[in-house]
Amino acid sequence: MAKLRDGRYIVGGSIVQDSMTELQNWLAFFDGDFNKLDEKIYPVEYDANDLWSFHQHSDGDLIFCGLSGKYYNQPGGGLGWGRAFILCTDSLGEKKWYHEFDNTVLPFDLYSFYHVTEDHLGNLYVCGQNFRNDRDWNALYAKFTADGRLIWFKEIDSPGFADRYTYIQERPDGNLILLGSSYDYQTDSVAILYSIIDTSGKIIHEFKDTRNYESIGYWRCKPTLDGNIICAGDMQRTGDILDDDLRNGFAHKLNMDGKILWEQEYSAVDSLVELFFNLGLSRDGGFYFGGFSWLPDIYEGRNWLVRVDSNGCLIPGCNPVGITEKESFPEHYLLTPNPAQEEIYVYSNEYHYKASEISIFNEWGTQVYSSRIETAYKHKINLSQFSAGIYYYVIHRANQKLQSGRFVKI
Repeated sequence: MAKLRDGRYIVGGSIVQDSMTELQNWLAFFDGDFNKLDEKIYPVEYDANDLWSFHQHSDGDLIFCGLSGKYYNQPGGGLGWGRAFILCTDSLGEKKWYHEFDNTVLPFDLYSFYHVTEDHLGNLYVCGQNFRNDRDWNALYAKFTADGRLIWFKEIDSPGFADRYTYIQERPDGNLILLGSSYDYQTDSVAILYSIIDTSGKIIHEFKDTRNYESIGYWRCKPTLDGNIICAGDMQRTGDILDDDLRNGFAHKLNMDGKILWEQEYSAVDSLVELFFNLGLSRDGGFYFGGFSWLPDIYEGRNWLVRVDSNGCLIPGCNPVGITEKESFPEHYLLTPNPAQEEIYVYSNEYHYKASEISIFNEWGTQVYSSRIETAYKHKINLSQFSAGIYYYVIHRANQKLQSGRFVKI
């Protein structure tokens, strides 16, 4: 759901019209009191379709992207193959142009677009993935003019990896940042994937931030009021006894270089599956995360809404009963005292010698301190030059993030 510039609200997704049709793309318009004004259905050839992302163009047109999928025609089939699409309508929902992308050589590939955005010149960008088989997912991105002319389409071949982009946004320097996830089948490791591309689609920089999780993924990202990016989704820690089913909601705040400023994990109950599908910005700089919580004891799912402040902390006023916050490897390092005045100490609980590094950022995402940490030693940080406020730290070794958190300077 989104609010249009004229005050109307728009809701998009999929609909089953009758027993003879499968899921078709669907759009509805509402006034400020949520009275339905109109709805549109966009029939397509395949039978499993969804409007996944929406953007209102600077010229007023409505731009959507998503998946046009085909179910296997057999019991227990699920999605067999599909096409990524981008759809443009006028402000009333009347279709103007539509493009699909698939692989005619390998027709059983599953293409999907997850996000659409616009640059300062009015050009459109989409990103997504091609699910080729169980061990080979390729990341996708494409560029269009405002009137729907394809400028370029890129598919990044990544054998042995499951790569996908779920968010794309223009940076202040005119380049674009892509965010997503990557799974390495050889090392059985998962990473946050981010890339910087220029307007020709050339990758300028790419980095994979390996996480000690079983799985991790962004479902939604948005620009924040302070010029950064907030992302929400779900993650599963390595070693969960219920394997792939035990997942929690999580959120990252990142700067425009893809550096993670803070990370939070959220769990409402001891549930089988908890995840965030969507997010919104609050007027005070905080965030709303919306999703789903599956309760195995009573065999039902429930809607899940979490409100946090600008640092990802739970707002006391929203009555967060049972919701907890967690960090990666909290047993490895301890920062104390917290709050701190003139100095703060970092204690390591690792018994083998492995040096690491701590980086500290202020509330605007600017790095203000960096230093090497020697294992089994107490490391003192002088805070006399730090102004009072909240700071975020990341402890890492090479490209592996070991722990993150925050402290208060008073």
